[in-house]
Amino acid sequence: MARCEVKRIIAAMRDLEYRLLPQVQWERIREFFKDQKAYIPPPSLGVASVALSDGELAAALILQLVAYLGPLHVAKGFENKVNYRHLKANIDDIYKNGRSPLIINGYIALPQSEQVAALAEATGMTRLECPAILVETFDDAAGGVLRAS
Repeated sequence: MARCEVKRIIAAMRDLEYRLLPQVQWERIREFFKDQKAYIPPPSLGVASVALSDGELAAALILQLVAYLGPLHVAKGFENKVNYRHLKANIDDIYKNGRSPLIINGYIALPQSEQVAALAEATGMTRLECPAILVETFDDAAGGVLRAS
């Protein structure tokens, strides 16, 4: 890429305004993503960072709450006695019967081992082929320093 092309791209990036979108403008997010296959959460469960060009959306990135299935722990001595399918069925029934205490209709699992992943698949969950997952947390012990885990 030519040096002048790089300068032009950098200048164009600087011309955009980057900010959080207020919840009262959430309908703009729905409209912006209307042709995408993406779940847009209600404004109470998400935050949108946007790039604006003369007030028009140029890009949006949503941070949203997701229901997470886990952790799983089986006490010593019960490893071969607990039926995971029955254990998970109680949670699945919440969603199947439309009586979820949550707004989000579904959940993800982040299995700690291949064995737990296989159990999740055996109970109807779908394995996603993701190249990597980066989890960022703020470590209070380090004075709010962001760390990847």
